[in-house]
Amino acid sequence: MIIYLYKYHLKFIYFFLKLLPVNKKKVTFLSRQVDDESLDFKEIRKPLEKKGYKTKVLCKRMKRGLKNYIKYNFHIYRQMYHIATSKVCVIDSYIIPISVLKHKKGLYVLQIWHSIGKIKKSGYQTLGHRKSTNVFDFENNKKTAMIMQMHKNYNNIIAGGKSFNKFYCESFNCDESLLLNYGLPRVDVLLREEKKTKKEINKKYPITTKKLNVCYLPTFRKYDVPELKDFVNGFDFDKFNLIIRCHPNQKIDFECDKLLELEGFSTIDILSIADYVITDYSAVALEAMVLDKKIIYYLFDHDRYLSENGTNLDPLKNLPQKCCMRKEEVFEMLNKKYDKEDLEEFRKKYLPENMGKCTKLIVNKIVEQLEK
Repeated sequence: MIIYLYKYHLKFIYFFLKLLPVNKKKVTFLSRQVDDESLDFKEIRKPLEKKGYKTKVLCKRMKRGLKNYIKYNFHIYRQMYHIATSKVCVIDSYIIPISVLKHKKGLYVLQIWHSIGKIKKSGYQTLGHRKSTNVFDFENNKKTAMIMQMHKNYNNIIAGGKSFNKFYCESFNCDESLLLNYGLPRVDVLLREEKKTKKEINKKYPITTKKLNVCYLPTFRKYDVPELKDFVNGFDFDKFNLIIRCHPNQKIDFECDKLLELEGFSTIDILSIADYVITDYSAVALEAMVLDKKIIYYLFDHDRYLSENGTNLDPLKNLPQKCCMRKEEVFEMLNKKYDKEDLEEFRKKYLPENMGKCTKLIVNKIVEQLEK
């Protein structure tokens, strides 16, 4: 009942906001994935501003807790104002007013998502499969997702390689005709900035030039991960540097002065110096593949993760020779010759075809809509 009332109070307010004139040169960027402007948003926004278009960026994570939900509600009012006065909206996550409200004719909504592929199940793929009693958990609570019209009102959706299309359609409950297999701007940044960023990191942290660099980038889990501490305790710091970057919601609950922090550099940045990238079910593996890095999948909780979260691509089935179930297997793989042949086949199948031109394709699509 509360959800219904909330939904209709937004519709009531939006009715009056839609009376405001539309700025036909305005593009609004919306995210509840991050608090600061993402790299993808920034790369799209800058060329639009150079062309003379007006932009507005509204990024705020939707945190759990009644107090946070109330605060976020006022942010939604800001979103509604800018949606009502924009010609184009670019989003990278489920945005409540975009999907719930009826918009003016002519509003173009572009969903770019926040990953260059659909390795993990999400959206409609997970409804009814993950346990959730939280009515605000739109992507897990089936009843709430239906009421809140999750992932509706998109004109186009940016996708990665075409082999992922089936999973994008399942996740967004959409027709394949909505998909644009452009890839994300971060792909262009990775290719364009790799040498420059590597040079900057090497200069600030000379130790990165003296040993092989191993980047461990695990995905988010809703449960504790004691294996992380065990991995660090068994790691060979005499031969390798180790950089660990966990999901923002998954904090490292132990200290180790041998870990490289590389402060001031993002996860995208540190890929430039990586000799090896260790991950699991994260789409960061695709970003590492863009740079042709050596990838190792550490799947210590394979059965549990697949049963609780689910994946579209199981590394154990798709790249078995790159998978390790125990830390000892990871350490062994770091010390033997690495064969990239199977990775190359995977790259060709799942990475975007237009790498290096992703941003240009997206910007051109937005400009096309602005000039209609």
